[in-house]
Amino acid sequence: MKVSGSILMVAALGIAVLALIFNCQTDGKALVLANGRQVPMKCYYTAMAEVATAGSLLVVGALLALSKQKESRRNLGIMGIVLGIAAMLFPTVLIGVCADHAASCNLIMRPAMLFIGAIVLVTSSMPLFGSRLGAEVQA
Repeated sequence: MKVSGSILMVAALGIAVLALIFNCQTDGKALVLANGRQVPMKCYYTAMAEVATAGSLLVVGALLALSKQKESRRNLGIMGIVLGIAAMLFPTVLIGVCADHAASCNLIMRPAMLFIGAIVLVTSSMPLFGSRLGAEVQA
């Protein structure tokens, strides 16, 4: 399970770094309101949600790498699956990204979050199958 935990930690760092780099706020773009005030686009809020998800996923990966009990591995695997789904839903359904198809958030951040989220789902399901196989062998 050390390999699964390490993969989750690397995926968490990837999610955080990509979300912070590839959003319209870092490109210098913002929405200009009628009163002249500028506010961040929704891809910025997606990036902040992804950073929070990545922080939680980093902790799950570290605990999974250090865990020795099957029950805790299984529970951490379930938590990893939930965080992987969240990482995939933020840029697509929950918050979204900009409508501009040429924006970096649309070209890089959203596909990267979907890909890394899929890696997190597959990696987090490994402890679930490992604990079930181990339980069947001992019974």
